Amino acid sequence: MATEEFFRFYGITLLAGEWLNELSPYEDIIINESLARRMGWTPQEAIGKHILSYITYTVKGVVKDCHYASPTLPVPPTGFVSGEEMQMMRWMAGILFKYKEGTWNECRRALEEIALADCPPDKKIYIHSEEEMYGRYLRSEDMLSHLLGFASFVCVLTALFGIYSLVTLTCEQRRKEIAIRKVNGAKVYDILALFFREYMGMLCLSALLAFPVTYAIIKHWTESYVRQCPISPLPFIGMFIGMALVVAFGIGWRVWCAANENPAEVIKNE
Repeated sequence: MATEEFFRFYGITLLAGEWLNELSPYEDIIINESLARRMGWTPQEAIGKHILSYITYTVKGVVKDCHYASPTLPVPPTGFVSGEEMQMMRWMAGILFKYKEGTWNECRRALEEIALADCPPDKKIYIHSEEEMYGRYLRSEDMLSHLLGFASFVCVLTALFGIYSLVTLTCEQRRKEIAIRKVNGAKVYDILALFFREYMGMLCLSALLAFPVTYAIIKHWTESYVRQCPISPLPFIGMFIGMALVVAFGIGWRVWCAANENPAEVIKNE
């Protein structure tokens, strides 16, 4: 059961037709997009059409779908009615209210005190935060997000230490090569470019393997949701640039140190 006040409370958009009010006949009904699609109507076509239940309803308006269950479940076809004849639904309905963000616990305690003071002892008041209730649907996603965040942090640290260790080992193994190149007239930036080309090639090859697999996994995961957002290439570009900077810093520092050593000393020690 819902009138215009209900829809405006939740910010639900009217796509076609008009709102119901307290004086609307109980045969009038507002339907959501899902019910209109199920009947084969566009929002504009649905206005004035009839839906046969235990009585014949006349569609007066169509509203935008509102996800009030798990985001992995389709929005069910729903109708909204009004009128004085809906006494049972009125009896079952609750009181909707908004509270200032961050004050839910204080608000609940205040309402419980009011109910304890004013309600009969045999009556019980049930107070729920819809934000908390909807959050239960996303609990598994939140846990997965925290788990993946920790795993990603460990992987990034491992990659950083691995890259730095690999570059250090390579520079140590190729000290003689670097010294000979300097003796033959190679500049520091020439040696840096040699290493950059090698490691950037490895990074590009890794990205060509990792990004399609990542995209496929994310695409499969998002398909379990009713409303899906497009997968933007920006995170992949950002990850590639970030890793390129890390590789460049690791290579630059170690190779710069190796390239600035005295080639005569290096060749003599080798």
